[in-house]
Order: sequence, then structure tokens, then C-alpha cells
Amino acid sequence: MTLDLEKSSLLSVGLGIAVVSSFINGSTFVLQRKGILRAQKRGTSYLTEYVWWGGTLCMVIGQIGNFLAYNAAPAVLVTPLGALGVPFGALLASYVLQEHLNVLGKLGCLLSCVGSVVLIIHTPKSENVTSRAELEEKLGDPVSLCPAAKAWGWRHRTCFAGTPPARSPGAL
Repeated sequence: MTLDLEKSSLLSVGLGIAVVSSFINGSTFVLQRKGILRAQKRGTSYLTEYVWWGGTLCMVIGQIGNFLAYNAAPAVLVTPLGALGVPFGALLASYVLQEHLNVLGKLGCLLSCVGSVVLIIHTPKSENVTSRAELEEKLGDPVSLCPAAKAWGWRHRTCFAGTPPARSPGAL
């Protein structure tokens, strides 16, 4: 009973850290952009701006928070929460940088939040791997072999052909 309670509280702490670090990461680019704009206005390097360094420090703190969150909660729960930094950064940019967020931007922010919540709600229960044989069995599964083979082929072609494969003109 106490083990389940301890695991549940660790999960809650991990998710809380993930949300906070996502907000911190969302603010980094706004602070760095603000520092760059202030430096351009004064005609100095952005490296002399305290606001830019504050944004860089926020990035470091946010990434440390992500590291802690991934250690406290499963990646399947922490990763979608990283998307919450996008709407927070967009909102912060509209207030701090006086940038206009159009209707599609607002819709994108809303979909980002809804998508994060849907992914967290419908997260499959993960199975823990307890032995090397079990890990080898899971890695030999065709579901995990297909993306690995595709990544290997892409790397092989890029390394030895020199360029990635050409895309069609209409592709995104």
C-alpha cells in the first residue's frame, strides 16, 4: 500500500516538474529575443544583455527540470507536457514582445494543449523490462524493428551518398 502511494506521489511530482519546466522552456526564447532586440537598439552585442543571459539560464533550468521529470515519471507522460511550452511562449511573446497572435496561432495553441491532455489521458500502461532476455525480445519485435531499419537506412544513405534524398516540390 505504501509503495503504491510513494509511486503515485513520485508520479505527481514528476508531472508537476514537467509542467513547470515546460513553462520555463517556453519563456526562454522570448527572453532571448527580448535581449537581442534591446542589444540591437543600443548597438551592442547580445552577449552583454542580462535579459538574453536570463533566457539562457532559464533554458538550462528548464532542461534540468525535464531531466528530473523523466526520472520521476514515465516518458509517455512527460513528453506531451513539453508541448505546453509552445502556447506559453506564444502568450508571453504577445505580451512581452508586443507580437500579434492571429486566429490560426490561437487555434494551434489550443490544439497543442488539448493534444497534450488527450495523450496523457489515453496513455497505455507501460510494462517494465526486468531482464536482458525480455529486452532482447522486445527489441526483436517487428514494431520496433521497422523504425530502426528506416533510421539506419536514412543514416547510411546520408553518410555515404552525401545528401539526404530529394523531396518532391509539393512536400512539406
